[in-house]
Order: sequence, then C-alpha cells, then structure tokens
Amino acid sequence: EDEPVRSALDTSDFEFERRKIKIKALREELWLEVLHYYPEKREEYLREQQENDQRYNVSSYRLLAPGEPQYSSEEEDNGS
Repeated sequence: EDEPVRSALDTSDFEFERRKIKIKALREELWLEVLHYYPEKREEYLREQQENDQRYNVSSYRLLAPGEPQYSSEEEDNGS
C-alpha cells in the first residue's frame, strides 16, 4: 500500500547485459541512451548509420553463458 507502483520495465532495455559485448558496443549503448533525450539528434544519427550501412544491433552479439563475464580485462587492455 505504501510502496510505489509502476508498470514492468521492458527487458529489451537491458539486452546488452545478456550479451558478450566489446567496449565499442558498450559505448554505442551509452551513446544511444544519451540520444534518447535528444530525439532530433537520435533520428539524424540513426539515419546516418543506415545510409553508411553501419547500423548497430546488440542482438548480433552472442548470449553470455551462465557465469561468463561480459568482457575480460584482456579485451579492455587491447582496446577491443
């Protein structure tokens, strides 16, 4: 009764947490989140990505195995 109530979150918002991603993909996720607050810039960015055939899709990364880390310090050191 005194607890706040809201609708369930869309699980696709957390898809990147289930994938074996590289640092570059994480940066892209963060950038897309920032662009969420600037719709006109987001549309422009997505249009440019499509025109250059560089569309980002987190689903292209494989799912993590149970207990597997998202990325290793080795990948981070190599700038991947």
